[in-house]
Amino acid sequence: MRTPVFRAVLTRTARALAALALISGLPAPVDAEQGVGGATPAVDEYVLIPDRVFDGYMMREGYGVAVRGAVITAVRPAATLPAARRHVLAGATLLPGFIDLHGHVAVQGIPPATVLRHGTTTVRDLTGPARAPVGGSGSLRQLTAGPILTAPHGYPLPVWAGGGDHGHGDAALAVEVADVEQALKVVNHLVDAGASVIKIALEPGGSPGARGASTKPVFRLRGRCSRPTC
Repeated sequence: MRTPVFRAVLTRTARALAALALISGLPAPVDAEQGVGGATPAVDEYVLIPDRVFDGYMMREGYGVAVRGAVITAVRPAATLPAARRHVLAGATLLPGFIDLHGHVAVQGIPPATVLRHGTTTVRDLTGPARAPVGGSGSLRQLTAGPILTAPHGYPLPVWAGGGDHGHGDAALAVEVADVEQALKVVNHLVDAGASVIKIALEPGGSPGARGASTKPVFRLRGRCSRPTC
């Protein structure tokens, strides 16, 4: 019986699930065969058999993962899986892709394929342009916050302002807000743009110490925002 974790993973690519096992230098499974003369490509089927499979709840030994095309079709004891082409991943542990809750993919110019190849299948990008969630089904799933809400001259502007090498301009790093009303307008704008979460800086800037040491909130949004993201 499949666990809830793997039931969710079934809709995503098996290639991402296998990523962490392949990082150690193990050979990657063969991609789907290409059709000849415009024919429909054959669907690739294989079974991955690592030393261990972590299903999100338990570490299991003697298990395998059956794959058809880009879909995981079964996760159960290897002896019960179909006798398809098998890849024995000696010494490897196979597990669902990681979820990175605090990334800076856009402003650092990191290719999504690079993140996916290193075993992360979902990233929450907490700086950069706000946009609706994208990806999944074989590509990196990306959730965004958009620029950080900060006080005038607040963090991260004293540290990262000026463009640096991120190529998006300061507007992608932070939006300066002076009061609650202005903050609410920015929040609504970000939500309309597709932001999945709102990031607020607590450092007013110009504080002693590196990167703005103060933790005094500039304003409070509690009770003033009716949007689900708040």
